[in-house]
Amino acid sequence: LLVERHESLRTLFRHRDGELTQHVVGPGELDVAVLLADGAAESDSRELFIAHQRGMCATGFDFAAELPFRPLVGLVDGTPRGLGFCMPHVAGDLPATRLMVAELRTALA
Repeated sequence: LLVERHESLRTLFRHRDGELTQHVVGPGELDVAVLLADGAAESDSRELFIAHQRGMCATGFDFAAELPFRPLVGLVDGTPRGLGFCMPHVAGDLPATRLMVAELRTALA
């Protein structure tokens, strides 16, 4: 939903003839990281999710080959319990990110 609605989340930045160009990718499939955890220790599952998300965000983006949006779903005993994402500032500033989070909350309600 978010990636389809917001072009900045599906824009690649490439150098062509010495100039930086933007290429908006059409709607389609998106890779989503899924973290599977055992519910025996929920606090451990939460810490694992946070650590995984931080790791995703610490890895640089290849703007020419990779969409600037990395979603993560955390499953505890097969049930979705966490949702996160990371994106660089080029894909959205703070007001845009707040809007995306609000849209996501509405869609999941």
